[in-house]
Amino acid sequence: MNMSAEEEMKAAMAAKTLVIGSRETLRMLKEGGVKTVILASNAPGSVGRDARHYANLAKVTVHLFSGTAAQLGTFLGKPFGVAACAIKAETKK
Repeated sequence: MNMSAEEEMKAAMAAKTLVIGSRETLRMLKEGGVKTVILASNAPGSVGRDARHYANLAKVTVHLFSGTAAQLGTFLGKPFGVAACAIKAETKK
């Protein structure tokens, strides 16, 4: 089953495995433990460039959200824009 990025974000929000914000997303990418990265269509160039670079190194999928950062924030239920977010990888116990 292949879920869309929007369905993955909804599932991650419900499971509390969604990391919101470019700074936290980049930190998680560097540390590992990210399954998917979602970038807003108007994410700042440096954020998109860095996220794609670290995602490529970690072999993580990057999805481009079709809307702006403000629309991504609204989609996530936040009263502010979100340029990037990440879905944490499931940890084995």
